[in-house]
Amino acid sequence: MPGAHAGRHQSREQARALLRASRDLQVHVADLAGELPFARPPTLAEVQQALPGDDLRCLRVPQPDGSALGLAYIETLIDGRRLWDEVVKPIVSGTLRPEALPRAQPIPNLHVLVHRLLLGSVVLLPPAGPPLALDLKGLQQRAVGEPTTEQEVVGPKEAFVENLQTNVGLIRNRLRDPGLRVQYHTVGRRSRTRVAMLYLSDVARPETVRQARAGLQSIAVDFIRTSMDVAELTFQHSWAVFPLVEQTERPDRVAYGLAQGRLVLVVEGEPFTLLVPVTFFDFQHDGEGALPGPAVTLFVRLLRLSGLFLALSLPALYVALLGADPLFLPVPLIITLAASRFAVPYPVATEAVLMMVVADILAEATAQSASAIGNALSIVGTLIVGQLMVQAHLASTLLMIVVAASLMGAFLTLKFPLSYALRIWKYALVALAAVGGLLGWFTGLLVMLVHLASLESAGVPYLAPLAAARSPSAVARTVAQPGRGQLRFRPAEYRPRQAVAARRGGRR
Repeated sequence: MPGAHAGRHQSREQARALLRASRDLQVHVADLAGELPFARPPTLAEVQQALPGDDLRCLRVPQPDGSALGLAYIETLIDGRRLWDEVVKPIVSGTLRPEALPRAQPIPNLHVLVHRLLLGSVVLLPPAGPPLALDLKGLQQRAVGEPTTEQEVVGPKEAFVENLQTNVGLIRNRLRDPGLRVQYHTVGRRSRTRVAMLYLSDVARPETVRQARAGLQSIAVDFIRTSMDVAELTFQHSWAVFPLVEQTERPDRVAYGLAQGRLVLVVEGEPFTLLVPVTFFDFQHDGEGALPGPAVTLFVRLLRLSGLFLALSLPALYVALLGADPLFLPVPLIITLAASRFAVPYPVATEAVLMMVVADILAEATAQSASAIGNALSIVGTLIVGQLMVQAHLASTLLMIVVAASLMGAFLTLKFPLSYALRIWKYALVALAAVGGLLGWFTGLLVMLVHLASLESAGVPYLAPLAAARSPSAVARTVAQPGRGQLRFRPAEYRPRQAVAARRGGRR
């Protein structure tokens, strides 16, 4: 009996496998049929059968000579006024010659025809000859506005929008170089999302361009939701909490990255573009274009590095010193801290983790809420929740200051993806500090550095130029930015084809 039951189960599994294989074969055959060139002009009935839907319109517009010209379009995607003025009225009056239209593109097969309809084109079906596609997209687009996540007091106020052509135009307006290459790719089997890859042909590293092109061509998912889907499927490792691509909504930032030898991916329907490769220190150097001189740049970089240290180490250092190694502190300070924690009913590590969780919940609620609600949540978190927890003896006053300083340091990086990585790693450092004290804290920092040294972004070490530094000046550039007249070379970590970016002194 058990053998018969196993045999029936195996037979059912084989039948299911054959059914799945037959369905896959049908889909493959249908895809191949759609790729075959037209042997004759398609009819409106065949177009309607290939793309059924209530918003698909298939019309026969009569011409003065008695013949009719077929039109197919999706009414929810096209501009009706332009359709009447530029297509229907000239057809009826006999002044339209489809083959003479300057923007009409021939359609070779049924697959391309359906794709052009979904892009918002009007397909003309003449009595003889191939179908023609005329772009008459009529969707309303958001106007170019100011950046929302990368605001600068002094600097350009333009930001990308959801329209692909507009975003590429904003980049070309900033970088008027004949070497700028724009290549379009379509990803997503069902979403059919267009992605523009931009790079300077005489500056960008060829290996990076080939890797990006191969990554885009290998994407085999059904739907692309955001630009991070493209980033993860092309460059980003799934389990890396540190971002290996840079997201930006600023055209000036993108143009500067292209001039340095980096590569840009612009995703349709997304106001954030992707820059690769990227290093850990690129996130600390953002927004420096409007700073007046190297002294101010050095001051700002030191502030950001200090915020990075506070975000990562301050809670763990608090736990290590108070919970495991208090003898490293002066005796009067130990007495003061012990008095502040006298009524707290649990260990230092539990207190720190509880406060960090509450602070992260409030920070996430503030970031994901509307502006008015977010402001109210920040006030509630800072003035009410913190004060009540201190009065209820659930946390000490010093820990409130430590957690607040750590949270502010995480957001000083100006990049939300990097702030998430810092906030995740601080929990690991707190756990190691609770177990091993200062030794555990140092061990956690060393493990994090080893992890960062193992990461790469499009073939570039994540800790460059510190990793594999070729000169002391490259290491010093991570902290002290030279003056604009001394910036003669592009960053060597991007491995550009042209290293020299300016003459000596930056003048002719």
